[in-house]
Amino acid sequence: MDIRQADTDDFEACAALPATVQSAHVWQLRLAYDPTAPQISEELGATLHRSRLPRPITVRPASVEPLAELWERATDILVAEDTQDIVGYVVLVASDHTPMVQIARLVVAPLARRSGIGGRLLGAAKQWGTAYRRGALTAHCAARNDAAASFYMRWGFRFAGYSEAFYPRDEIALFFQRTL
Repeated sequence: MDIRQADTDDFEACAALPATVQSAHVWQLRLAYDPTAPQISEELGATLHRSRLPRPITVRPASVEPLAELWERATDILVAEDTQDIVGYVVLVASDHTPMVQIARLVVAPLARRSGIGGRLLGAAKQWGTAYRRGALTAHCAARNDAAASFYMRWGFRFAGYSEAFYPRDEIALFFQRTL
């Protein structure tokens, strides 16, 4: 398998890869303070807790940004190719205003998941960030996307924050970061 820079001919193959996942868990935020009380305290507390669902759910990507628009604003796109078939891709977005590289989307074909392709794409993203003197990789996923959250943590990302209404439909986003 090769990891390489995407070209325009790869767009259709990447767009055809399903980004949905099955999840039997969700991440819930537990506040250790009264969120309705005035915030005059010097300490706030919150914990993320992984909860099992009564039955698995299908999780669609929380971001509704079309892939074509994402490709337009991407700094770089890397694809994983196995015998001339695209089996995964990662979209990287960097800004001159921050020393970080955002993983805007990472998708691996369903039949190729859990085979190390996602990790190889992250490794290539890390090399890219190091080559362009970026200090960290960042990523985000929906709180109900346990597969993505667990994947990022397994590959050395640390929880870096959350937003209660980051995605459409006021879906909670979890943010992760890994120093390069």
